[in-house]
Amino acid sequence: MKKNAGKKLRTRALRWQRKHLSPNNFLLVLGVVVAFLSGLVDVLVRTAAHKVVAYLSNDFVPNVTPYLFFTLPFMGIIITGFLVRYLNKGYLSKGIPSVMYSVFKNGSRMQKRQMYLQPLTAFTTVGFGGSAGFEGPMVAMGASLAANLGLWWGLTQKHRTILIACAAAAVTSANFKAPITGVIFAVEVLHIELRVATIIPVLFASITGVIVNKWLFGEEILFNFTLTDQFLIQQLPYYLLLGVITGLVSVHFGKANLRLEVWFKSMTSRLNRALIGGGLLGLSIFLFPPLFGEGYYVIKLLMEGKSAETMQNTLYAAYSFNEVALLVFLSGSVLLKTFACSFTSGGGGNGGLWAAFLFTGSLTGYVFAHALNLLPWQLCLPEPAFMLAGMAGLASGVLHAPLTAIFLAAEISNGYDLLIPFMLVSGLSYSITKHFMPYSVFQSALVKKGHWIANDKDKQLLVYLAWTKLIEKNVPTLTITNTLGDIVALIKENNANQFAVINNNNELIGLVSLDDVRPFLFETEQFNNRLVNDIMHPNTEVLHLETDSAEQVMQQFDRTGAWYLPVVSHEEGYFVGFLSKVAIFAAYRQKLIEMNND
Repeated sequence: MKKNAGKKLRTRALRWQRKHLSPNNFLLVLGVVVAFLSGLVDVLVRTAAHKVVAYLSNDFVPNVTPYLFFTLPFMGIIITGFLVRYLNKGYLSKGIPSVMYSVFKNGSRMQKRQMYLQPLTAFTTVGFGGSAGFEGPMVAMGASLAANLGLWWGLTQKHRTILIACAAAAVTSANFKAPITGVIFAVEVLHIELRVATIIPVLFASITGVIVNKWLFGEEILFNFTLTDQFLIQQLPYYLLLGVITGLVSVHFGKANLRLEVWFKSMTSRLNRALIGGGLLGLSIFLFPPLFGEGYYVIKLLMEGKSAETMQNTLYAAYSFNEVALLVFLSGSVLLKTFACSFTSGGGGNGGLWAAFLFTGSLTGYVFAHALNLLPWQLCLPEPAFMLAGMAGLASGVLHAPLTAIFLAAEISNGYDLLIPFMLVSGLSYSITKHFMPYSVFQSALVKKGHWIANDKDKQLLVYLAWTKLIEKNVPTLTITNTLGDIVALIKENNANQFAVINNNNELIGLVSLDDVRPFLFETEQFNNRLVNDIMHPNTEVLHLETDSAEQVMQQFDRTGAWYLPVVSHEEGYFVGFLSKVAIFAAYRQKLIEMNND
């Protein structure tokens, strides 16, 4: 009864939509709905988490803050692991990489549970002090809502992708009150097409995210400050040097994050991951309390010139007015932030990297400018401006999204007079990071799993193709004991140009092609005497079912000049079938037609 009622409701809704709204206008309306709901959940979860942290640290257990820095994050990871274990069988997709996988490899489909699992686990992780941010999980939550709402309405893959981009833009915009950044983020990171029909829904979604934030909180903003500093030409060398430094810090951030991810995944026991990750996280935050939670409060204090307060309630409170001790303390926080973020995620927590690299970038800029200002040269560098430039540098390097980084730094501070230094630092950081890390941190997480991500639009279309579905599996095979007569019989019965030779374990040991057989076709007296073992040639070019990406498949076809290649299981070693270059071209052409007609 419930299923029938749901089908009737869907049918009536579709009829009404087709009668009253054009496809583009309907997509616009649906994008705004997704943006409103995503932005609302994001703001409410973030606010609730901040209030819980304030209550636990100030009211519930007063005067023991340093020890809470150890116990609260550890508790958060344990609770999160418990929730994931019993709500989703121990599996939790991670933030933005899961959204990118959905768009590029899974037909813009996402698990329904992510709509509630992502905000809930982000709340228990970051709300209890996990060294991460809400941005990634909230984007994944909005993307899941968008994908499943699009499926319910019967939208095409392209339109579902636009809805996912609307959710990502809305969450980003609601977090920072930065609508331009939200749109550019969807373009640079999710690689949506730059077409009017695509951008307009994303634009309205991003505006909706800002409106939701203003509606709930008025003019209160995550970074509540306005820059009054202007760019002076004599400061140019220092901004250039900061660009180089943020590029190197971005490389450290990315490589350390990826290596620690591999290390945690090598642990087979989830309990061991939680205990080790939670313990190391708690210890890191106990030694460097600015690593607690998102860390945005530290950025606010430094922006307001209250640097001494960053060392209060720490083991080093007695040195809070010592400038050298302050620089060492903040530098240690910069270097350890990546590790603390990885301890949070690797231990089983759920949090995004946005807060981590914004924190790291802003502190890098502050330490750089403050250290130079302490020198006897009276440079008087504007420390808040360098903090924002450092933030842009890390965002550009880690995300591989320089435009997103530039406009984020400008929008959260109204610092449009500093666009030139933001552009310089962002561009330099991106160039340096790109040299050492061809893929962004989010892309690398997918590339390591064999999911190739393409920045080129033509190659990106190839990524959408599931080449494993094009394999010809029900093909006749031979063994080394078969005769020439058996081969001729197969040629008469099939249109295949070559046949696989397998052993008793179904492992590929060679191939027999028409060219191999042609010299013996008229030697009928040899049909029963000449064996396959005498005719076949060993095969060295194969495709691996589980590990080869679409790009690797096409590269192998180009390198060998073959029209057919055998496919084997990389894990089991058995023969699967043949893949035809013609089949790939036909599927590519069909996908191109579908994308252009949407």
